[in-house]
Amino acid sequence: MDTITGHYDINVRAVWGSIVTGNGASHLKEMMATMDAPSLSQPAFTRIETQIGAS
Repeated sequence: MDTITGHYDINVRAVWGSIVTGNGASHLKEMMATMDAPSLSQPAFTRIETQIGAS
């Protein structure tokens, strides 16, 4: 668990990576689908994004 957001570290890093590369939740979802891996829901992405922005 990430100590700042309270979410799994991999999810925080995925959202953070999306933010710094100028992408969003839909791009992350598409990339994860290409790898046949589960992705974050839009609400989960937004919660983490908001918490990253507040820290």
